[in-house]
Amino acid sequence: MARAIEQQKKDEISLRASETRFKNLIWNLQVGVLLHGPQSEILMSNPKAIEMLGFSEDQLLGQQPYNSNWDVLNEDGIPFQQSELPLSRAVSTRLSVRNTVVGVNNPIKKQIVWLLIHVVPQLNPDGTVHQIVSTFIDITNRKKAENDLKNLMKNLKTGLPNERKSC
Repeated sequence: MARAIEQQKKDEISLRASETRFKNLIWNLQVGVLLHGPQSEILMSNPKAIEMLGFSEDQLLGQQPYNSNWDVLNEDGIPFQQSELPLSRAVSTRLSVRNTVVGVNNPIKKQIVWLLIHVVPQLNPDGTVHQIVSTFIDITNRKKAENDLKNLMKNLKTGLPNERKSC
C-alpha cells in the first residue's frame, strides 16, 4: 500500500513536470497556436497567437473564432463563407486542413494580417472531434511583396505597348 502511494506521488510529480514542459514549449513558439474544443471554442492560445490576432487572451478564450469581429478574408481578399473557413472544414470533414492563407483584421495594428494556417482535428475513438489544433505564421510581408510584384508586372505589361508606339 505504501509503495502504491509513493508511486502515485511520483506519477503526479512527473505529470506536473510534463505539463510545465508542454506549456513552456507552446508559450515560446514563434508560431501562433490555438487549441479549440469540439464546438470550435478557443480553449487556449499562446502569446504569439495573441500578438498576431490582436486580441487579448480574455477576448479569445471561450469565443468562437472567425465571428463577425474577425473579418476573415481568403487569399483573393474576399470574405470567407463560414463553411469554407479552415476550422469549419476540419470539423466537418474530420481531416486536416493545411497551407491555407487567411487574412484577419488585427484591431491593434488596424490592418489585415495574412496568416498561413494549418488546422488539425484530434478525434475521439468513436470518430467525434475531441479538440482541434490551429497553428499559423504571419506571412503579411510575403503577401505584400507578392502584391507589389503583381502590380509591377501589370505596370510593365501596360507600359510596353505605349513604348513601342513612341519608337
